[in-house]
Amino acid sequence: MQEAAVRSAAHALVASSTTHLPGSWRDDVLQDVEARIPALVDSLDQRIAGAELEQTRRPAWWGVLGFLQWLFLATAIAGAGWLGVLAGLAYLRLPEPVTPMAGPVPWPTVLLVGGLAVGLVLAVLGAVLARLGARRRARRVDQRLRAVVGETVQAQVVTPLEEQLAEFATFHRTVTTLAR
Repeated sequence: MQEAAVRSAAHALVASSTTHLPGSWRDDVLQDVEARIPALVDSLDQRIAGAELEQTRRPAWWGVLGFLQWLFLATAIAGAGWLGVLAGLAYLRLPEPVTPMAGPVPWPTVLLVGGLAVGLVLAVLGAVLARLGARRRARRVDQRLRAVVGETVQAQVVTPLEEQLAEFATFHRTVTTLAR
């Protein structure tokens, strides 16, 4: 599949670059490019495999956000546990301890609801940041891969093709000069 795509692109390049050449020259150029294709495919495979794809890099904010999410999850669990203890004491009709208040709301409720709410906000924020980071990383990797492919194709196909076209131009000028 890859070799077929490379071969097709190389044929298109040769066809568009050699329209002014006589048939035998065009065939020679095409055969020369055909001979380079297996080495080009191997070289592209190696260069692409060696390119930095940023798969193992983790952004610094990821650890901080993860820590905060765990912290607020623990806060929500503590609030739920506290409320559970208070409910159990009420069910058993044991004397309830004095529950501290945050304004009109008991602290266990603040911990539960606040932990869940902040955790949810952090999760949404993390998803947005991850999506933005992934797009940015994809652009960088795409540019890097395009540069690798461009350099390899330039060195192994385009430059030799340009040299062959220059040889034909020199030959054509020489024959034209001699014919006068």
